[in-house]
Amino acid sequence: MLTLVDLFCGAGGFSHGFERAGWKVLGGADFDKHAISTFAWNHPSAQAVAGDLSEISPPELASKLKAGPGRIDCIAGGPPCQGFSKARLEQDSDPRNHAYRKFLEHVAYLKPRIVVMENVPQILTKDRGGFRDAVFQGLGRMGYAVAARVMNAADYGVPQRRKRAFFIGSLDGAEIEAPVPTHAQETEGFFSLAEPWIPIWDAISDLHGPLAPRGERFCAYATEPRTAYQRAARGKSASVTNHWERSVTDLNMRRMQVLKQGQGVHDLPEEL
Repeated sequence: MLTLVDLFCGAGGFSHGFERAGWKVLGGADFDKHAISTFAWNHPSAQAVAGDLSEISPPELASKLKAGPGRIDCIAGGPPCQGFSKARLEQDSDPRNHAYRKFLEHVAYLKPRIVVMENVPQILTKDRGGFRDAVFQGLGRMGYAVAARVMNAADYGVPQRRKRAFFIGSLDGAEIEAPVPTHAQETEGFFSLAEPWIPIWDAISDLHGPLAPRGERFCAYATEPRTAYQRAARGKSASVTNHWERSVTDLNMRRMQVLKQGQGVHDLPEEL
């Protein structure tokens, strides 16, 4: 069975995807104690390493993961992206911009057959492509053939437009192809094999409108599953957790009332 180590693992989204594809997760590492606790809960057979990867040496991490160099099929991870994100206006001084170097240090020591690194698309253009080139050069010096692509979660059945850049490296020199999209914003003609994008209402229409009072952990579903997405996402769950109402300012309410389906901030009138 192919094996994975998940660095900067958070709650384990990468690991969950790899498991669904038939891989075995050996372990994950993250500094956030709540995230690593969630990772451990969802991956009980994996080693959950709590700690800052910038302060854990590669040999120390290998020891904690009980996996030596050359014995891992893939290392995947999403080093912090806040410094590159448009939401943070691409902060040049953000020290998290260089967390990818620590990721590469652990890759260099553990020498997996495949490397997958994820980040926001801006990492490909930041500093005129300087960060992109640094990742390519770093992995190239280790012997990896590297490709970078931007993929949109909506193209793979997620009811959210969420673009991410993926660096994929292979030690055997073969360029790994990106997965073929299963969904499309608009089907390209009658013979398109792609399903249309899943709208957000297909995901949330089984939830209550009047939400659970703040502080209550559980909230019942409003209806039986209405869509295939809801059935898959719900699984065996009989209730919703953390379904709390957030306050909306008068200004934001006015903005939402003006916008039509599919519109965004650039469609607002000047006064809003």
